Amino acid sequence: MTFVSSICVAVILLVVNHFLQLHKFIDYALYGFLVLDVLYVVYAYGMKPVYLLKSWRYEVDEDFVRLKYGLWIQNSVIIPMTKVQSVQKTQGVLMRKYGLAEVSVVTTASSHEIPCLEEEVATVLRDQIAILAKVEDVEEIKEVKEELDGHAIDS
Repeated sequence: MTFVSSICVAVILLVVNHFLQLHKFIDYALYGFLVLDVLYVVYAYGMKPVYLLKSWRYEVDEDFVRLKYGLWIQNSVIIPMTKVQSVQKTQGVLMRKYGLAEVSVVTTASSHEIPCLEEEVATVLRDQIAILAKVEDVEEIKEVKEELDGHAIDS
């Protein structure tokens, strides 16, 4: 969103410069800045997500969760199942609209996300990692809390 605001600032400066009749150099610099900013917005919101999705890989086995991602810089992460403390599936508003979800694997030192999975795949992956890491079932805990809340309202 900062790119959109910088485009607005560049347009405002161009208009002010036009009315104040300042140097032509300022016009050229602002036009150049505006063009670069528009190109970056197209890249950041149009092309980059596609390339990032194509570069994401993950693998889950009994001992490790392996993540490999990155477009320009390749990152490879190996998470031992013994270090996994919790596994979460999250969805934002836009992700929910398109039936996507993100799985987060939380360890004692950090958290790692696997983004933009189909909702069903994310649910199966979360459950698979939770079973292999012997993590308590989050959904079961939520159901118990809902039951307790329901009883508190009824009494």
